[in-house]
Amino acid sequence: MVKKKNIYFIHIAIFICIFFSGYMEIWGREGSGIENTINVLKTGRDVDRKNAADQLGDMGAEAKEAVPALAEALKSRVNFVRWSAADALGKIGLTAKSAVPALCAVLKDEDVALGKRAVFALGEIGPAAAESVPHLIDMLKVDNVILRKRAVDALGKIGPASKDVIPALVVTLTDKDPFVSRCASNALGDMGAAAKEAIPFTY
Repeated sequence: MVKKKNIYFIHIAIFICIFFSGYMEIWGREGSGIENTINVLKTGRDVDRKNAADQLGDMGAEAKEAVPALAEALKSRVNFVRWSAADALGKIGLTAKSAVPALCAVLKDEDVALGKRAVFALGEIGPAAAESVPHLIDMLKVDNVILRKRAVDALGKIGPASKDVIPALVVTLTDKDPFVSRCASNALGDMGAAAKEAIPFTY
């Protein structure tokens, strides 16, 4: 039993060392902080690239110059790098508009976790992601309930910036899953007067 515990703690220690080595890699390079971080995202080891994406996400809108590199990172062969890139784009929000096509391209990726993150990111970009509406409407037809729910949430945040949002949410009021249909109702309600055409369908 003692031996097993020792092995467990050794594994934890190795993980911590690898995790923090990524941050040391970023801090140790010359140049401005954000430039260093973008460079690591582009050229670092996988764990360093993931850490770099996380750091950029934590900067929020201040990391807008990293959007092209984060969009490119969505194509990584390593899932956890792609997840962190999608999460970061969502945290950057409105100023990540240029990444909308790249996020749309991974919505139906075989890695469902990436698709969920991409849908969420599009919602966080908000009305500036209006071009994603046809893709999000298509997501309302998938079998995965969480993906449908997140697509509803994203459409709600994009709102009437696209004329197709409200009709799509009205149709989703009859979704076979009550959780999804309730989210559609809430999304329409949050739009207020802009969604007045949906009123007859909400009773």
